Order: sequence, then C-alpha cells, then structure tokens
Amino acid sequence: MRLNAEEKIIERISRQRGESNNPLFVEKIQVEWDKLRPKTKDFSDIYAQQEMLADKEEIEEIKEGFELKGETAIVGEYVIMEGIYESQWLAEEVEVIPTNEFDDIKHGVDFVLRFEEKAGKYLYLGVDVTTSIDRAVIEDKRNKILNFLRQGELGKLKYFEDSVAEIKGSIELPRVAIVLRPKDAIKMQEIMLKIKEHNKITTEEEQELNKVRTDVEREVVSQLEKIIMYVEKLIHKEKHYKDEEKINKYEKFSQTYQDVLSRIRKEALH
Repeated sequence: MRLNAEEKIIERISRQRGESNNPLFVEKIQVEWDKLRPKTKDFSDIYAQQEMLADKEEIEEIKEGFELKGETAIVGEYVIMEGIYESQWLAEEVEVIPTNEFDDIKHGVDFVLRFEEKAGKYLYLGVDVTTSIDRAVIEDKRNKILNFLRQGELGKLKYFEDSVAEIKGSIELPRVAIVLRPKDAIKMQEIMLKIKEHNKITTEEEQELNKVRTDVEREVVSQLEKIIMYVEKLIHKEKHYKDEEKINKYEKFSQTYQDVLSRIRKEALH
C-alpha cells in the first residue's frame, strides 16, 4: 500500500514512539491508531505556542532517559486497543481514544476508553498498558495510581479531545494499568493481523483470543474493585479526622470508579 504525504508523516511519528518489527502490523494496525492521536498543534486555541513548545522539549528530555521500547511493549498497547474496539473486550459500546505523546509519556496514559452512560453523558477510563514481567515495575505503576488518589488527584490529561462529547484540553479521569504477558502480546498480534487480512481465524485462535479477553476483563474489574476499596479506606480515615474537604473529594473519586466498574460489569465476563 502506497502512503500519501500525511500518512508518511504519521508513520514517521510512529517510529519516534517506537515501532513494531512487523511491517504488516505497523501498516494495518499501528499506523491506523496513530492517525487518531491528538496533535499538539491542534491545541493552539487553548495553549500558548510557548507553552506547547516547552511541553515538547520536556518530553524530548524525558525520552532521552528512556530505553527504547521492546517489541512486546510496542505491540501490547496496540493489540489491547484493537481488541477493545474491534472485538468488544470490556463492552460492546466503547470508544477507544489514543492519547497525545505528551500524556502518554508525562501522565502514563496510553489511551482512553469512553463509555456512554446516558444520552449526552460519558464515562472515561485512562489505561496504561505494560508487558513487563517485573513485579516491581507492575506494582510501581499501580501504586502511582493509588498515590495520586491519596494526594487528592485522579489521572490527568492535557492534550485530550473528544469531538462527540465536545471536550478539548485538560481533563481528569480514573485510570488503571493493564498487564499483558509478552507471549500473549505476540500471539494477539498474529491473530489480529489474520483477522485484518482474511476476516477469519481458526477455532483454536478464537479460543486464545477469548482467553486473553477474559484475562484483561478480569484484571480491569479486579483493579477497579481494589482501587475502590483503597479509596473507601481513605474516606474512613478522614472521617476520623473530620476533614470534610478530603472526605468529599474521596467520595467523588469512589463514585467515579464505581460508575466505571458498574458499566464494565454489565457486559464484561459474560
């Protein structure tokens, strides 16, 4: 497939973020998702040019200290997005919104899930995907979420845009960290490419796809439950100290996570 000028630019951006070693995966899946990422320049009506330039420089400095993403780390993020959107993991009606590079690197959110709760009202969940097998790395990601909550903060994004909900700019949202085993990431890559090319997979491949789907759904539900329990403990603690401001904030956090959990429970694991 020949790429036009715009697609070549997107492909170059994809390489800067880290690119799969599988050219077909890049063409059929990775580049298509990267086209949907909010572009910093499109927020010039909200942020000053100098501020956006400073954000870009900050990210470049952070990236200098990064190790290059391995194959499974790159693939993991995209196969989870693909599975949720194309195969209805978590819910049938869910939109997947990839994040701007600034929010990916600075705020640790790879993509956002949007659930329609009521007409014109939406729930959001930020997702960080890792294929690390290092328990310390996994726990660090999850503990960061809890630490932010304890400090009175949800996850945050700066360069977010959802034209359906008419939201543009910074938002706060609940988030989770999903762990995908490296071998599952590579296997899902193979199966999803087969679906893209032939729209058909074997019964065995369908079983493998469903197993990973179930694993992801169980992990998300379990994580949401644990986060809610943690926030409820914070509420109990602050009631002892009678800190109404913190109590109100934590109660809002708890309700936000419960709303997302209830929405996912309606359709996941069935």
